[in-house]
Amino acid sequence: MPIRNAGDEVRAVQAQLGEALKRKDLDRALSLMTVDVTFLTAKGPPVIGHEAVRRLYADLFATFEITVADAECAVDVLGDVAVVVGQQTTTLGAMRSGRAVTLVNRTVAIYRRESGSWRLARALSVVAAKGSASGTPAVRHVSELLRRAQAEPGRMIYPEVA
Repeated sequence: MPIRNAGDEVRAVQAQLGEALKRKDLDRALSLMTVDVTFLTAKGPPVIGHEAVRRLYADLFATFEITVADAECAVDVLGDVAVVVGQQTTTLGAMRSGRAVTLVNRTVAIYRRESGSWRLARALSVVAAKGSASGTPAVRHVSELLRRAQAEPGRMIYPEVA
């Protein structure tokens, strides 16, 4: 599909970012983000900058196969800034056990055009998780899953978060 406008360009970058994460290509994913990229969540501290994002995803990639799908996103472009509001579904499939957790996020993302290219600058995500068909307990926030999963290195933990 040819890119016709800035909204389409932003959607294309979203798709490229999702594909890079699925392939565990951190260098490519980071190239689609601003140097000061900031991830904000309802819980936990913000993740700021390339190195912090690299550590976050390296931890995730060591444990999970990640699939990201955007759905129902609205893109508003205001000059060199684009605001994306919508829903994203992320599936974290545990490599050791084969179990999966599906996270349904309400997202707000801000993209900036830098040197002619759109890059993710800010992302706010509020997660409502669902257990998978395999009986994996649901978690309400990915930061809780990561915190508990890292509590016992080498062992996968699926927390039950009320």
